Amino acid sequence: MIDRGIDPAKIMVSPNGVDLTLFGEPLPRDAALTAELGLAVDDDVVGFIGSFYDYEGLDDLIAAMPALVARRPTAKLLLVGGGPMEQALRAQARRRRSPARSASLVACRIPRSSAITAWSISSLIRARRCG
Repeated sequence: MIDRGIDPAKIMVSPNGVDLTLFGEPLPRDAALTAELGLAVDDDVVGFIGSFYDYEGLDDLIAAMPALVARRPTAKLLLVGGGPMEQALRAQARRRRSPARSASLVACRIPRSSAITAWSISSLIRARRCG
């Protein structure tokens, strides 16, 4: 935001109230799950694990992928979860007419026991929602 000319005095970090100590240290990237999802070990993965509701802005993440891929060609988007927006998000990811189309990967639900392992794949931005 500062690079875009926003006065640093007007920028505030607003934490979401999640106690990060509950999650422990980040796990190393799970190579087996990375391969199973068709990702490369050196991909830059933007990850989301949660419910697919309109208010989450996941459509914005998919829409932003062309710009991100232009700057980081190894960027991939991994959405893990499900909900009312799942079909619309899958359709949006499929209809992208750009190199980013292959960068948008929407995965379906996974067992809770695999969530932390799936989280280990994310490397750029980790958007999570708890509660």
